[in-house]
Amino acid sequence: MDRRQFLSSAGGLGLVAALVPKPVDAAVSCFSVHNAKVRCTAGILQSPPIAAQPCRALTWATCLTYMLQGYGANISEGTVLDRYASDGACTDPTGDDTALLMGAAGTWSDDYGRRFLVLTRRLPDLSAGHLSADDARLIISRLARQPVLCGAAGHTTLLTELVYDDSMITRLKVTEATVRDPWTETPQLRPLTDKELSKPFSMVSLSIRAL
Repeated sequence: MDRRQFLSSAGGLGLVAALVPKPVDAAVSCFSVHNAKVRCTAGILQSPPIAAQPCRALTWATCLTYMLQGYGANISEGTVLDRYASDGACTDPTGDDTALLMGAAGTWSDDYGRRFLVLTRRLPDLSAGHLSADDARLIISRLARQPVLCGAAGHTTLLTELVYDDSMITRLKVTEATVRDPWTETPQLRPLTDKELSKPFSMVSLSIRAL
């Protein structure tokens, strides 16, 4: 990925366990707003485009494919849908993107027959844009390495960047969140709206281990 690239090899399989930033890139940058507050940016400043998806109910598959390809898997969205026994019709098999994404955990094979293990983790939800210190640490440490699967828009997107205020006297406050959105009815790279940020929403991290 541009500034932060998925490594292209691990154990000779072309699959890796983490998105690793180049040394010249700061994963998190901060500056003082005033004595009691610091404003920080965490995430990937530049990310490759995601494939367009005209069917809102299938954005989970497009985002999952993007993540697997980012780790070096040679895999198509059709292969992802086949794993879920989906014919690719504009319908969601369960109506629950988070369940589908969490269900990606397990052993996979890419289109070259290379086997790998997918690990998923449900991250703390953003609740009205505020985070406790512990929840913030989990999310920001993950986002500093790779995009996070995000359900804030009512369909799956990829959270790539957070801007937040950190204060000694209040919880961390998210002020901006940028996503890669595959749905064709929205801009591809966009900030979440205030309405999207105002509600709790699911976030799922994904990682890979070569087998």
